[in-house]
Amino acid sequence: MKSTSIAPLRLDARNNTNWNIDAQPVAILNEASTLHERLAYCWGLARGIEDLSELLCGSKSEDVARTSGFFTNQIAPLVAMLERMAADTRLNEKRVS
Repeated sequence: MKSTSIAPLRLDARNNTNWNIDAQPVAILNEASTLHERLAYCWGLARGIEDLSELLCGSKSEDVARTSGFFTNQIAPLVAMLERMAADTRLNEKRVS
């Protein structure tokens, strides 16, 4: 895949900057990755947030349950859209190869 960025795209959670403000990224985008692979990565991140939101919906705290319900309602369509896009890109990559 052709390079699409000038500077490396940082993919880590940036937690490593807690100890050193000038810390280098731990994970960066592999420029050779395909669009499908990138969508799969994003889908995995979104699914993790969705799982956490669904878990917190059952909280005894009404505020936590209400807030996580909001996140669940927002993340569910994002996960569905990423799944659709990944399916489309996977079909396109199979046709090309």
